[in-house]
Amino acid sequence: MAYVRVDDTPISLRYKVNQPDVVMIMDQNLLKMTNPFQGLKPGGTVIINGEDVPSQLASSLKTDHSVSLYVINASFLSEKIYGKKSIPIVNVIFLGAYCRAVGDVQVESIHHVLPDYFAAGQVDLNCRAVRVGFDNLRGIPWST
Repeated sequence: MAYVRVDDTPISLRYKVNQPDVVMIMDQNLLKMTNPFQGLKPGGTVIINGEDVPSQLASSLKTDHSVSLYVINASFLSEKIYGKKSIPIVNVIFLGAYCRAVGDVQVESIHHVLPDYFAAGQVDLNCRAVRVGFDNLRGIPWST
């Protein structure tokens, strides 16, 4: 698990987020090991990597949390962007998905800061990954 706080002002807190607004599951296997939704605020947002969200999980999230639920096949998209890797690179794709689902960070803001974190030859590739994440996020309807 990892925790990220997002704000317009500097953040000095450095401890676990106990009541997240957003939960992002980058590998569905994690669902077998832990409950990442513990403490998720009602009305929160969940983004899950995969082709689809297991129906039992979707029903549980709707009943227990009334969340906005999204899915993105980031592992598949990662292979198209970065090539086949033993562990798919999904985190940058998830940045774009987050921008679309939550809307408090603009994709252009992510593109603007990527040169601070990647070598010059990797910036365009990662900008593409952010855009692909934004463009390929799907909302999961609550109909049964």
